[in-house]
Amino acid sequence: MNQLKQIALSITIASHFILCVAFLACFIILPIKTPWYIALPLVSSIYQLMTTRVTCPLTTLENKILRSLGKPEISGFISYHIYRRNHGN
Repeated sequence: MNQLKQIALSITIASHFILCVAFLACFIILPIKTPWYIALPLVSSIYQLMTTRVTCPLTTLENKILRSLGKPEISGFISYHIYRRNHGN
């Protein structure tokens, strides 16, 4: 059972990372490839999602899986998996 939970955790982390990369790519590509009246609201929404402390459903799912495995929860995906791993805090 724990092995299935580990697989589910890995899939959740991978899909969350892919989503963050896709948001970043859209943030860069949309202003170049689309008219301003399409790009501006989309880029503004992406910026708001990526810079504010909203409760992400994937982070909630990851915390639920971590709890069931007896591991500590994370406060945020980017702060834990990207920033913390690269800066050693």
